[in-house]
Amino acid sequence: MLRYVEIYRTLKREIKEGRYKPDDKLPSVLELMAAFKAGCCTVQHALNMLEKEGVIQGVPSQGLFVRDPGEPPLYGGKTRKKQMLRIGVLLRRPVLLVIAETHYIQKMVHGMGTVLYEAGMHGFPIDVFHKTNHEVIREINALAIDGLICVEMEDEGLVRGIKQMKLPLVHCELVDFKSKDPMVLADHFHGGELSVRQLAKFCHTNVLFLHGHKKSERKTDETNRLTWQGIQAGARACGVSAHQAFISMDTENICALVVQALRKHQKCMGFIACNQSILEGLRQAFETGALPGSAETDIVVFDLNDESLMVRGRPVWFCTWDAEKMGKMAAHALVGKVKPEPRVQFIPMTLVTNAQQ
Repeated sequence: MLRYVEIYRTLKREIKEGRYKPDDKLPSVLELMAAFKAGCCTVQHALNMLEKEGVIQGVPSQGLFVRDPGEPPLYGGKTRKKQMLRIGVLLRRPVLLVIAETHYIQKMVHGMGTVLYEAGMHGFPIDVFHKTNHEVIREINALAIDGLICVEMEDEGLVRGIKQMKLPLVHCELVDFKSKDPMVLADHFHGGELSVRQLAKFCHTNVLFLHGHKKSERKTDETNRLTWQGIQAGARACGVSAHQAFISMDTENICALVVQALRKHQKCMGFIACNQSILEGLRQAFETGALPGSAETDIVVFDLNDESLMVRGRPVWFCTWDAEKMGKMAAHALVGKVKPEPRVQFIPMTLVTNAQQ
């Protein structure tokens, strides 16, 4: 038996028996060469056979992954139309909820729609909420989508599947500097610096950054990591002591976790919240008397909100960005004939308090 056929059959059997499960990454070519005591061309030939059969899929810069046997067929690059006409906008949250409640995504999608309309294209919102990756890919196929704009799409398995479709792709608000796809991001590092400088103006010498983890993870996401780096830089420049606390977003009682964090950092009366949910936890903690005290409290939250909010008689400051401009830049990056330079584009952030408007 030819050596590459033997390796092909061995890997295929191991995948079928469950040693490598769907979405698992296969060992590298070098590791397989060592395991099978075979040359590079021999191993690569076996992997090519598996990929042609649809057993595995390659993702640029990441490696080879096992495909689910029930996964729908993917579009290949050779079957794509020369002109893009139907653009999908992938959203993490239900479309109706986005329309009703999520202000900044509303504005972002409006900006995308403006550019697509001017280019003679049609936009199709697709939410991935409570859908399997296979269902999302089937929906993209059914709508005959020619290009995608992904908003806050952090599901690595879904992103791998989408990349395998070989569709033009742009990310909004996803920090992944390893990716080769164009990205449009709010400048969270700058936002962190601005937040600390604002709190320092109110004479806060200790500030606390409250941020949540993703579900089932024990670490902050990349967006919050950049924000924290900006906070640290701003704190050094202003002579302020910066602290951080993780708030699990997997519980409904965020307020109780916020109270625990504030009791641990009692010197802090200047707060930076990464989202509206943590801001609400802060508001409840102070207004329900869970944290007695009369010291002046100031809060900065990373969110877009048109309402006037006060906590303990002090206005809440919002670290915001132009979401409509972000949507326009993402759409231009997708439909433009020339790739954007640089590949990662940042939207500047500003501080506003709606109580003054």
